[in-house]
Formats: sequence, structure tokens, C-alpha cells
Amino acid sequence: SLTPTEHVDYANIEEAQALCSETTLCINQLKSQYDYRQKLLQLEKTIQKLPSSLVVPNRIIVNHGLLTARIAAQPKAVYHFVLFSDAFLCCT
Repeated sequence: SLTPTEHVDYANIEEAQALCSETTLCINQLKSQYDYRQKLLQLEKTIQKLPSSLVVPNRIIVNHGLLTARIAAQPKAVYHFVLFSDAFLCCT
């Protein structure tokens, strides 16, 4: 913003700035995807007898939380529910 528009390098500086912004955005997106996959892998490690991997393409966690409930004649238990974009998981 300090380089005058008539400067001989102005166009090159503008292009370099645009490329840097684009690269930064891409790196941030890749980092977010990596962090999200790590979060799913950590969740996988905490669940025993999980039938398949939680890490699949385009899967996102929509919501999750704890619920205390009594099912049939069983004593009250705490359940952890996870709603994914393509699946629902209930863990005790």
C-alpha cells in the first residue's frame, strides 16, 4: 500500500501479495483439515470395539454431547453421542 501505483514494480508486488494471500489461505485450510483428522483419530482411540474408522473423506462432526438416561430396566448410564454429517454414534 506504500508503493505508488506508477512504480515499475507495482504490478509485480500486487501479484506477489495476491499469491502470498492465496498460499496462506491454502496452508490454513490444510492445517484445519489435519487438526480435524487428528481429533477424529483421538476419538477413535477412546472407543473400544469400533467397527470401522471414523476418518473418512468429507465427514464432519455436526454435534456431540453427553446424555444421562435409563434404558429399559438398566441403571442410569451416561452416553456420549456424536452426530456426523453421515453417521450417528452412541457410546457408553
